[in-house]
Amino acid sequence: MAALIPNMLEFFYVLIGVILFSSAWRVLRDSNHPARVGTALFWTILGVRFAFGSYIPSMINGILILAMGVITLLKQVKIGKLEQASEEESQRHANRIGNRIFLPCVLLALLAVVIAQFTTLGESGVGDVISQGISTVVPMGSPFIGVVAYCLGMMVFTMIMGNAYAAFTVITAEIGIPFVVAQGGDPVIAGALAMTAGFCGTLMTPMAANFNALPAALLEMKDLNKVIKVQVPMALTLVLIHIALMYYWAF
Repeated sequence: MAALIPNMLEFFYVLIGVILFSSAWRVLRDSNHPARVGTALFWTILGVRFAFGSYIPSMINGILILAMGVITLLKQVKIGKLEQASEEESQRHANRIGNRIFLPCVLLALLAVVIAQFTTLGESGVGDVISQGISTVVPMGSPFIGVVAYCLGMMVFTMIMGNAYAAFTVITAEIGIPFVVAQGGDPVIAGALAMTAGFCGTLMTPMAANFNALPAALLEMKDLNKVIKVQVPMALTLVLIHIALMYYWAF
């Protein structure tokens, strides 16, 4: 079973890559797409990383990630025309499928639990780098500096990853536990506040496409970063509040 799980994971990664290649091909065929070439290239690169990432050298993988960032920075990743189903059609499909629509989500959750029993999260390499970097600037005897590093680390890593859930495991294991919990911080309070501190980063990143980029595109806003610009002051204020709350409540 332990030998089978990695192969299953690889299969799903390849499957995701195939889906991304399909998306790139559909975009490329859409002559009315506002940024056809850039968007297709973005999905193609992402598909390559999912399907062949484990066989590609780390340097090449890094270059591909930077290329995706450049394409996004140049605003060459855009949403095409979204075809909306009529209300009658949506209701007809809802009546036909019923609660079975939740079956894939439940199966994926169960599969994730099973796979997790036989594999690690694969993030230890990233965590080790972060831990070593933080340990050079954060003194072990300062709970306040540890709290600041924990909250800001969650915020920044969430901005990179696009969501706080992906950041939580790494930052908590490599910053929260050694620099906050090990110095007397309440793990329940610190962990809860760290998660919501990460959401402050969600408010400030285009990587959180569903929250920031998609609404701007659907509303056809002239400034696609307007949502983020409006949210930044509140996000920065909230992360400062999180630092204060974690320091005074967790210790």
